[in-house]
Amino acid sequence: MVETADKNPNEFFYFNNGVSAICTEIHELGKDKFRFDSFQIINGAQTVGSLAAVGSLSGECEVILRITQGASVKTEKGFNADIIRYNNTQNVVRASDFRSNDHVQLWLEHEFDKIKARGAISRPLKYVRKRSFKRVRGADAVRFEELAKIRFAFFHEPTRCIADPRSLWTSEEDGGFYEQSFGLNGKLEDSWDSNEFCRTLFATVTFLRIMQTIGKLIKQDKASYLFLKRLRYWALNLAALHVQHNKLDVEKLLASGAEFDGWFEKFWRDIFRDLVAAHRAAQEHKISNFALARNEGRWNQTRDTVQLVLKANI
Repeated sequence: MVETADKNPNEFFYFNNGVSAICTEIHELGKDKFRFDSFQIINGAQTVGSLAAVGSLSGECEVILRITQGASVKTEKGFNADIIRYNNTQNVVRASDFRSNDHVQLWLEHEFDKIKARGAISRPLKYVRKRSFKRVRGADAVRFEELAKIRFAFFHEPTRCIADPRSLWTSEEDGGFYEQSFGLNGKLEDSWDSNEFCRTLFATVTFLRIMQTIGKLIKQDKASYLFLKRLRYWALNLAALHVQHNKLDVEKLLASGAEFDGWFEKFWRDIFRDLVAAHRAAQEHKISNFALARNEGRWNQTRDTVQLVLKANI
């Protein structure tokens, strides 16, 4: 705030939420002159402090000031307490909120709405492109931020999903990877072709099955298998590797619950031991599960090991 007020004072008004204050009486002393009895700032003290810290504040720097007159300035309860509460509990705006109305997000919402429970899809899928406090009933919710991680892990690599998830819904011009998360060949489009959506659907269904499988293992023995939850995106990328190596048709796998189940059972058997080995090796070097999940070097070792074993066709 100090830097904006000092370097770009004419922009401060647009970037700041303003100041709220209360008082017991307002006296008009003349043109543009007022006196306030028992004046008290209840929201925006940081703004006032920042402006005071600017050595020579330009007259171009403007700020919204809202002053409410009441019977008293007590804030323990009543109307003044409500003003403070509502001024300080507004929803935080996330980076992903700025993307929720992109053409591709609206298109995805429409496409997911057309998905029926059949084949490998045991329940309808509902794409939630923006934050909502409403519960999704009768369907599995696939939220914007989760789909960004699913696609990035499946098509690119998994460590960023843990190390810097916010970058997945931050545009490239701001140093992010949104175009890779939701674009085609690194470029944003208003929609995808049927093949791209099918692969995304397969990645989503596979991720849900991975989470279901890990959940069952944790329920069976939490102490032994809790680490798998941290490596869920590792498993998802290995699923893409497994499908590619075996030259499988994801559309056919989605169309048949039996074929998907058969593939998933084989895939999980093929990669499970390597996930366990990565975890134990990390433990020996006193690396936490969280640190392991975001460790690109150890991820590359695990991926290379799985690739080597798959090539051997054992």
